[in-house]
Amino acid sequence: MGAGITSEDGDGEESSDYSAWPAINRKAIGALASVGALESAYLTYQKIHPAGLDLLCGASGGCLDVLNGPYSNVLGVPLSAFGTLGYLAAAGLAVVPLFAKEESASVDKTTRSLLLVVTTAMGVFSLYLLSLLKFKIGYPCPWCLTSAGLSLSMCVVAWMKRAVPEKTKAAVVGACTTLITAFACLTVFVVTETALDIRQAEASPGELVGVQLVAPPLIDTESSPQALRIGKKLKSLDAKMYGAYWCTHCFNQKEMLGKQVMSKVKYIECSNRGVDNQVDMCKAADIPGFPTWDIDGKLYPGEQTLEELEEIVGLAPYTG
Repeated sequence: MGAGITSEDGDGEESSDYSAWPAINRKAIGALASVGALESAYLTYQKIHPAGLDLLCGASGGCLDVLNGPYSNVLGVPLSAFGTLGYLAAAGLAVVPLFAKEESASVDKTTRSLLLVVTTAMGVFSLYLLSLLKFKIGYPCPWCLTSAGLSLSMCVVAWMKRAVPEKTKAAVVGACTTLITAFACLTVFVVTETALDIRQAEASPGELVGVQLVAPPLIDTESSPQALRIGKKLKSLDAKMYGAYWCTHCFNQKEMLGKQVMSKVKYIECSNRGVDNQVDMCKAADIPGFPTWDIDGKLYPGEQTLEELEEIVGLAPYTG
């Protein structure tokens, strides 16, 4: 008796030569689907949670561009939410028969057919999303790649381990599922592109359409006497700080100097997804990374301590 599901013997209504799907195959898909469900649910939570994506992506601007982009939702619902439902369905179909109290070849057959449908649909949709990343969006997204890898792995297990053993039936199920899913992908793509075209036509010249511009986090700290002294010198030198709203080191630098200093020092937003961005200026300055200080015509990349800034601007060490 194998993990709650075995083939029927010749005395039952089922065919005596029926062989149940090995439990290891169900466990493999169940494990992959469980990981995928957790990841997709986490992505969904972070997407709807204030500032969630900033924490999720860290210093990866491309990740934020993808997860905040127009292709990340369908009818206002995050794609990751649909992914969560798909993974949960796959997990249920894979493992529930393993815990059935009564052995049933019919349950085994039905869940195997449905598993082939679900995993094939998720695999095809993952290929569509990967093509968007490569050819349309153009940014890397580790979370998206992980989810696609899990979906494609489930699909491979279902096909390689013959979830549906009859070749003709498997071919029909696979072909129908692929065509329906491909049509759904095309529909989603056309609807998204049409919405973007309409918004672009209504936008002001040069306005970025398709993403919500994001402001950097607010600065909470008060400027210390040492920071105020440095800030006065930075202003006299017409210093600039280049950064990006998603950059944690940029935020740390601002917090170190405090809100009074940063209200007087020029901050240049370099992400085209950031509010009041000046991407062309950042490109022209050939900024090596974030943050980067432009002080007296020289670039100083990286987060600087107050003592390092004192040395850069030519101030004597602060003694209090």
